[in-house]
Amino acid sequence: MVVDGEQAKNYQSKYSPRQRRQALLVLGGIVVVLLAVYFGDTLSGLIPRAPYQPQPVVTGGYHVQMALNTTHPQVDQPLHARFTVTNVRGQPITGARVTYQWAMPTMIMDPINGQADDDAPAGTYAADLMGTMSGSWQLLVTVHSSDLPDGTATFDVPVSA
Repeated sequence: MVVDGEQAKNYQSKYSPRQRRQALLVLGGIVVVLLAVYFGDTLSGLIPRAPYQPQPVVTGGYHVQMALNTTHPQVDQPLHARFTVTNVRGQPITGARVTYQWAMPTMIMDPINGQADDDAPAGTYAADLMGTMSGSWQLLVTVHSSDLPDGTATFDVPVSA
């Protein structure tokens, strides 16, 4: 539709200035929210985070301590996890089979299952992991030994971009 100068002078919107202003504010608010979601992950990297220090877990007669090669796990960076497994008296559990499940519970994706390798010193087991996206990851470590019933320790690992 082509509007000439005379028609433009006589044009009256069916919406009042107040309604147009409200619609513009709503549209502006939606744009701000979309931009915040889009850039939120990038901007979160600007906020300093406390170093990640996993706490020991006692489960099924085992004391499981995890140590990572970094205190700031990053996306797509290798994570070398070492598990020190002792009984409740502090004696190393050797010859155990230590399995793990590495998953991001908030996402619908298959967990990564594996078996930790024996490592030195006695009672220490190792696994290599990687967080493929930022967020909270969960590592379930299950100790299978002929000495005690199975025990599963849960570690929540924050991975950032």
